[in-house]
Amino acid sequence: MMRPRWRKVLADLTGNPIRTLLVVLSIAVGLMAVGMIIILHHGIGEDMHQGYAAVNPANIQIRVAAVERDFIDHLRKLNGVQDVEGVRVFELRIRALGSQYKPIKIKSYAGGDRSVINQLRLLEGRWPPKKNEIVLEANRLGDTRYRLGEEVEIKLPNGDLRYLKLVGIVNDQTIGADAGGAGFFLAPIQGYILDDSLPLLSQPEEVNLLLVTVDGDSNDLTHIRAVADEIIDDLDKNGIETFGTVTRRSIDHPNAVYVDAMTAILYLLGFLVIFLSGFLIINTLSALLNQQLVQIGVMKTFGATRLQLIAIYLTLVVIFSLLGLVVSIPLANLVAYFEFDALAPKLNYVSRGLRFVPQSVLIQAVIAMIVPQMAALIPVVRGTRLPIQQALSGISGPQEQQLSRVSVWLTRIRGLSRPAAISLRNTFRQRVRLALTLVTLALGGAIFIGTFNMRASLENYIARLARYHIADVNLSFTEPYRIDELSRGILGVPGVKSVEGWAPALAQTVQPDGR
Repeated sequence: MMRPRWRKVLADLTGNPIRTLLVVLSIAVGLMAVGMIIILHHGIGEDMHQGYAAVNPANIQIRVAAVERDFIDHLRKLNGVQDVEGVRVFELRIRALGSQYKPIKIKSYAGGDRSVINQLRLLEGRWPPKKNEIVLEANRLGDTRYRLGEEVEIKLPNGDLRYLKLVGIVNDQTIGADAGGAGFFLAPIQGYILDDSLPLLSQPEEVNLLLVTVDGDSNDLTHIRAVADEIIDDLDKNGIETFGTVTRRSIDHPNAVYVDAMTAILYLLGFLVIFLSGFLIINTLSALLNQQLVQIGVMKTFGATRLQLIAIYLTLVVIFSLLGLVVSIPLANLVAYFEFDALAPKLNYVSRGLRFVPQSVLIQAVIAMIVPQMAALIPVVRGTRLPIQQALSGISGPQEQQLSRVSVWLTRIRGLSRPAAISLRNTFRQRVRLALTLVTLALGGAIFIGTFNMRASLENYIARLARYHIADVNLSFTEPYRIDELSRGILGVPGVKSVEGWAPALAQTVQPDGR
């Protein structure tokens, strides 16, 4: 037979199902937020590391003036070098939507089927392309108007037009790995061809970017930099000019740093939601104990100790927490499942779908067993310390007399109807309860507003960042010209508002050890 104390816990649990549902949901929402963020952080990070390593990314990228492909065989024989590939990278303009032309970054390979570094993932069509054919990257494909089989219009620097057949769409996880420009998010349209298409685009069949993978530990940045220094020394000895070097570990996805920053903010919001659910628990338990003051007095009359009463109400909170945990675990996984697929194209990684993350379940369980109990201790300890006579009277404390002064002051307000005056007095009767309610509402509103402000701020920052790199028209020259002379001619063109001239230069820092 069930003992009376547990029958009371069951009665409190089932006697008011709406209250039980609200408490369980308030706990579950906070747990779900934290659980979902942990699953996303762990899953996205794992997918980025493993997916990026799977494409055999270059550990070293060296920009050079010009290198014959025959010289690459020599570089493969250097100590610490596993493999070397040479590509030609250049920018032209592609006919986009309407009559607009946009920049396109084209990479030319000696033979796409033989390329093993910075591998591309084929989404549609075929790879490698043939002569006078091109493959486009899926990320910025929406900025163009082309479909498979159509002719892609490319404008050369002299204004001539060339046409390449679109035969494939790929995913390139290495966009932004060269640490140039604005990274993946502001990268131009990407195109990929073979060397036999270079003459059509008036490009020399020379390499200007070396892709290198290292032998040994490809995740040891010190080792990677040492190999890069040896390659640069060899290039210098052979009279080959270098313009820049980028080193990167095989697991360092270019967008991983943005994910870490994003999840840090999400963790903060998640714990704020848990903090909010704690206030909801305090409010609910305070209201419950105020309703059950007489019951507490009766139980004390029959010999119940204060510790036994605390145990009864904390057991009720534990059941609330367990129910919230049961609800939050599948919800967190369900939401994370949809987020994985939604974020993958935006962050340029390959999602492996939903997976079980034990850390998420463990942390949710720990929070469920600690936070609600800590929040409930405040009203439970306060409600169970009343003497028997005071509990039986139904008066929670001496605050009633103090609050009556507020009620008297409120009655002096003229022009209020009797129901409005009663409602106003009831609002200010329990100042602690009023403060908790206001804090709960204010915190909930702050989280809601803060979330939208964070999104708007991020979008505004990206838009401002884009203005540093993107103009309506970008012109590049093969040799320097005086900006004042160019400005006079360009400003005379109808529709031109302003002209800004940049004189870019490439340099490398020299460390104290000479590297």
